[in-house]
Amino acid sequence: MDGPWDVRRVLGTVPVTESGSAYFTVSANTPIAVQPLDAEGKAMQLMRSWFTAMPGEAVACVGCHEGTNSAPPQRSPRTLAGKPSRIAPWHGAVRGFSWDREVLPVLDKYCVGCHNGREQADGQTPPDLRRAAPQTMPHSDALFPPSFYALRRFVRSPGLEGDPRVLPVADYHADISPLVRMLRKGHRNVRLDVELGGLREPEPTATARLPCLLGRGERLLPLAVATDRQNFFLAE
Repeated sequence: MDGPWDVRRVLGTVPVTESGSAYFTVSANTPIAVQPLDAEGKAMQLMRSWFTAMPGEAVACVGCHEGTNSAPPQRSPRTLAGKPSRIAPWHGAVRGFSWDREVLPVLDKYCVGCHNGREQADGQTPPDLRRAAPQTMPHSDALFPPSFYALRRFVRSPGLEGDPRVLPVADYHADISPLVRMLRKGHRNVRLDVELGGLREPEPTATARLPCLLGRGERLLPLAVATDRQNFFLAE
């Protein structure tokens, strides 16, 4: 569906100075992508590539608003005068973003009382957000939770084959998505608090860009289909 090509895990957050700089330590030989967040933990920009540091290496960039071929200025930023920050974990251990683990508990608590597949008093049947066995999409063998299918059309997110150029700032901010706008206004006595607002894109949830199956052991294809495809390529 509309996640990135690479599987991502949420490492955590680091502070940003008044100048817009961040100075922090990362693990060596680990691809890192960063997202600048607003005060509510929602991504202002998406980094669709990554950087990797070698042991003992200092890595620097000039920021998302500069030319891609620009180099850092030949002076030491004031940010480097202090000690580098450590990445603060995001609600627990480092992990892939899983719809079942991160989102379904929220739907169970706030949504399924009405979004239960039954016709309401006004004659409308809202999207069914109950837990159910994964289903395939039309023209695809991939398996996803039905609630993911039901909600993804209300969330703005860049697709796998989207515009490869640098995105405008806040072009995919959570508040642009119809789902988040509706919940911030209040929906049937349910309001979106700051914490839930971060669920769409702190990154983390974040955007990982409308992720769904990022947990270990979650598979996209029925086992028989995946095995058939593997055997086909091995035969080649």
